[in-house]
Amino acid sequence: MIPDFNKIDQLLRTADLLLVATPIYYLGLPAPLKAILDRTQRYFSARFSLGLHPPIAKHKEAALLLTCGAESGDGADMISRQIKMAFTVLNATLREEILWAGTDTNHDLSFLLPEIKAAAKKMQERLPILAI
Repeated sequence: MIPDFNKIDQLLRTADLLLVATPIYYLGLPAPLKAILDRTQRYFSARFSLGLHPPIAKHKEAALLLTCGAESGDGADMISRQIKMAFTVLNATLREEILWAGTDTNHDLSFLLPEIKAAAKKMQERLPILAI
């Protein structure tokens, strides 16, 4: 293992909640986030080569917040599939997904506030430690 990932590894092992907030670039993940997800290969290896199931013992809840310039939101499904795959070996369950599309022309996110508040409330109900 490369030691530069050890701090992130410790955080992934002890977290109660994973929140991934990212823009969609060319229908995919930005390079820095993709690099981190690629490093979770150690958990796939632990699960499928070493038989550790789950490779990370502590279960966690997860949420995905996406933004994209296009109105269509293209790419959100692809990113969701990638994130869900990584979460399987991080022992995380993706509970909430929110997409803010059209950010190139629509800078007002007030229309999303009810959805964001509802998602935050649901997450708080499952994780009472969250002070929202």
